[in-house]
Amino acid sequence: MPSCKVACGKCCKVLEFLVPDIEICWEFYGKRGRGLNIERSTTRPGFLVVEVKHRCPNLSKTDKCKVYVDRPMACRNFLCEKGVEREEKPMEVA
Repeated sequence: MPSCKVACGKCCKVLEFLVPDIEICWEFYGKRGRGLNIERSTTRPGFLVVEVKHRCPNLSKTDKCKVYVDRPMACRNFLCEKGVEREEKPMEVA
């Protein structure tokens, strides 16, 4: 699993998941309203990236991870579309 190469904290502010790039998914997720974004994946052809706003309770007011050293496995394994495309830069710790 690649490590984060952006350190933007997006994974701490947005839940992101892939769905098939088919009309029914565009219709379903496209009509959900605020706090939800949908776009074509830049790294996985045939998929859409659905983003839902959500702020992690372990994110400090300055957008630094308060539990980075002991962060959950889901955080360690999170694969961000943006993070795969940039150069490596470690996330700052609060």
